[in-house]
Amino acid sequence: MKTFKKQTCRYRFKFKGNEKITARGGVVLIDALAREYSLPKKIAQMAALDPRKRKGAGFAPEALATQIIYGLCCGATSLKDIERIGRDRVWLGLVGLRQGADESTLGEWLRAQTAESLAALQQLNKDFVRWAMSKTKPGRLLSGGVLDVFFDDTEIEVHGCKIEGARWNYDNRLALSFQTLWTGPFVLDSQLGSPGDVSDMLVEMIQENGEAWAAHKSHFYADSASSAVEYLKSIEDDGQFTTWSVSYNKWTSKLDRMASELPATAWTDAQAPAEYPTQFAYLKHRPGEADRDYVFAVRKQQRPDELLPRFGYVVGRSGGTDPELFMQKHQLKGACELGFKGLLSTLDLHHPPCLKLEANQAFYALAVLAHNLLQALKLIELDDSQQAMSLHSIVYNLICVPAALSTHANYRTATFCLAGDLLAWFRKHVMARFPRRRPGRPRDGT
Repeated sequence: MKTFKKQTCRYRFKFKGNEKITARGGVVLIDALAREYSLPKKIAQMAALDPRKRKGAGFAPEALATQIIYGLCCGATSLKDIERIGRDRVWLGLVGLRQGADESTLGEWLRAQTAESLAALQQLNKDFVRWAMSKTKPGRLLSGGVLDVFFDDTEIEVHGCKIEGARWNYDNRLALSFQTLWTGPFVLDSQLGSPGDVSDMLVEMIQENGEAWAAHKSHFYADSASSAVEYLKSIEDDGQFTTWSVSYNKWTSKLDRMASELPATAWTDAQAPAEYPTQFAYLKHRPGEADRDYVFAVRKQQRPDELLPRFGYVVGRSGGTDPELFMQKHQLKGACELGFKGLLSTLDLHHPPCLKLEANQAFYALAVLAHNLLQALKLIELDDSQQAMSLHSIVYNLICVPAALSTHANYRTATFCLAGDLLAWFRKHVMARFPRRRPGRPRDGT
C-alpha cells in the first residue's frame, strides 16, 4: 500500500479585496428561524429597549439587538468583533440591515438599558424557549421520556476595580456570578450579578418558570452549591418535579457516622472492580434546620489497604428503590454541565464587555438568546445524523460558510459554497424559507 506523508502546499497565492464575498453566509439560517418566531418584530415592540429621544434618527433597538445576536451566532466574542462583522456589506444585506453600528454605539445602547428593559429581554427569551420546545421533536428534547431541568452557577472573573457589581470570591479574585436555569438544551432563565450566594436565584427561578416543565415528566439536577436546606425545600415543594437530585458534600460528618452504622443488609452487593469495591444504600437524614427527613443515596468505596471507607452522597427523590440507579441518574448531570461549558466557551462569556452591571446583564441576556437560537436551529432543523454537533461545530460548519454576491439586470443572487455532506440540506432549508421571487412587486415582509 502506498505511504501518504505530509507535503508542502504547492499552490501559488494571489490576494485581492472583494466586497461581494462574506465568510458568514450561513447567517441566513439564523435570520430565517428568528423571523419565523418574529423575533425582530417583538424586539421592536419593546419600548423599554429604546433610549432615543428622537425616534426617527439613529439605530433602532431591533437593529442593534440583531447585530449583537447574529454577530454572536457568527463567532464574535466581543463588541469589537461585532463591529467588524457590521462592516461586512454582504452580511448586512443577508440579515436585512443597511448599516452596522460601531463598538461605541453598541456600548452606549447597552449602558442605557434599565431594569425594565432587562426584564423584557428575560421574558422574551423565556417565550422563545417555550416556542422552540413546542417545535422540537420529543425524542430530541427529552432524555428517556423525561425533561432534564438543570441549575448551575459559574463565576465570571474580571480584572480591574471598576467593574460594577464585582466582589472578591473565595480565591481572592474579583468576579461576577452567572446563574442559569436550563430546560433540556435551552437556557430558560439567567442572571448575572454579584457572587454572594451562588444559588440565591434558585428559588425565584423555580417559582417563576414552573409552567415550562409542567407538561412533562421532569428531573431536576443541581450541584452541592444548592444543597442548603432552603434550596432543598424549594426544589421539593415549589418545583413540582417528578424526580430530583442534588449533590451533597458540604455537611457530611453526621451522614458519615450514620452510613458507618448501617447494617450489612442495607448495602447492595459489592461491584467490580474487586480492588476498589463499591456498594450503595439509602438512608434518611434531617439536615440543619429542616422540618422533614430527606432521602440520601450513599456510595461506599474502600480499598483493601484503606482503614476507613469513602462515602459520597446525593439527596433527592428517586422514584425507585435502587440507590445505585439513582446515583447513576445523577451522574447524567455531567452532560448538562458540558452544555453550560459550551455556552461559555463558544460565545466567550468569560469576559464581560462593559464596566456597568446593567450593560453586562443586557449583553448576557442577548448572548443567551443567541445560544438558544443556535440550539433551536440544531434541534428543529438538522437531521438526526447531525444532532451530535456541538455549538462550536454549528457555528463554524453551518454559519461561517462563504457566500458570494452577484448582481444581474433586475435582481441579486447570493451563492453559497458548502461541503458536499451539507450542501443538500442547506439548499433544501434555505429554499423552503426563502422561496424564489416571482415577477411583480413583493409584499411587505417577504
